[in-house]
Amino acid sequence: MPKEYTQNQIDQAIEGLSDELKDALFSLETAEVVQGACEAFDVMDERGNAISKGTGYVLMGLMTPEEFQQEVYALGIEEPAAKEIARQINRFVFYPVKAALEQLHEMPAAKKPETEEGEAKTRIEQAKEAAPKEALEEHKGPDSYRETIE
Repeated sequence: MPKEYTQNQIDQAIEGLSDELKDALFSLETAEVVQGACEAFDVMDERGNAISKGTGYVLMGLMTPEEFQQEVYALGIEEPAAKEIARQINRFVFYPVKAALEQLHEMPAAKKPETEEGEAKTRIEQAKEAAPKEALEEHKGPDSYRETIE
């Protein structure tokens, strides 16, 4: 479930938004995309409400798109459905306002995340951090995709 914010915190976040993000936040189109994604995968319960809140929180700058995606996975929705819901919302809600979101979250695409030591992480390290733990476990047995060298 996304973190809960007070009405005052939400009002302050909305007050500082650009017109583009305000339009996206209050848009009927945004609501239809979220509702459609949730309906398509039969997530019309409290999980659907959490997805809707999370979408708004991203547009208000209270949550990053990456945090939103993790929240969708954490709701207990089956992985293929969670992935598709997050993908649809990212594609039809967040992507059209990508530049405004990057500016709001101060995360330009060219800027690499920094470690505590101040060194840029490699893409492999970032992928390992983002991957589920099960995917990182050592594979047991022979690799069926590798050919033997003679």
